Amino acid sequence: MNRATLLKAADTVFSRHGFDAPLELVAAEAGVSRTTLHRNFADREALGYAIFDQKVQEFDDEARKLAGTMDGFLVLLDLLAERLAENAGLSEALSRGTGGLEDIARLRHRAINSIMPLLAAAQAAGDIRAGIDADDLDLIIEMLAGALRAPTDDRLTRAQRAIALIRPGLLPCSGANESATRNQQRLSGDE
Repeated sequence: MNRATLLKAADTVFSRHGFDAPLELVAAEAGVSRTTLHRNFADREALGYAIFDQKVQEFDDEARKLAGTMDGFLVLLDLLAERLAENAGLSEALSRGTGGLEDIARLRHRAINSIMPLLAAAQAAGDIRAGIDADDLDLIIEMLAGALRAPTDDRLTRAQRAIALIRPGLLPCSGANESATRNQQRLSGDE
């Protein structure tokens, strides 16, 4: 039995029934016994992290495909919001597990590393303001995660709205943005 088949089956079942769905459903979806499932994944949490790890790898692959495109950073930011919306329940469940927030932070760090080259290219082109860094991306992910603590059917809409609100803060300063930048500098004592 192929590990990818098991992960796809688990992702399908967890998407339909939630992370607490019986593992028998995962085994049935994959067409294997529960013993085969357990031979590959020690427990539900290991299966969940493997799904999340695979999704971060897919995100990294998308980032590489977008390298060199004019609006790659903003496209990837939209994709990040969509993926967070799709996986908010899984993320929330895993954060309560034994690996908890440390494993989620490790996966988030990998996603940020995927975004950084596109951010640097967008900043070099003048499309994104200078000064945005990995810590800001981490904050954006936290803000999106907060926005996604909503009913399942509303998450994608909320993620898209959150990105629409965040995006202007990423763009090069002009007019009203300059005033906001001055206010931020004043608050941080950088004047």
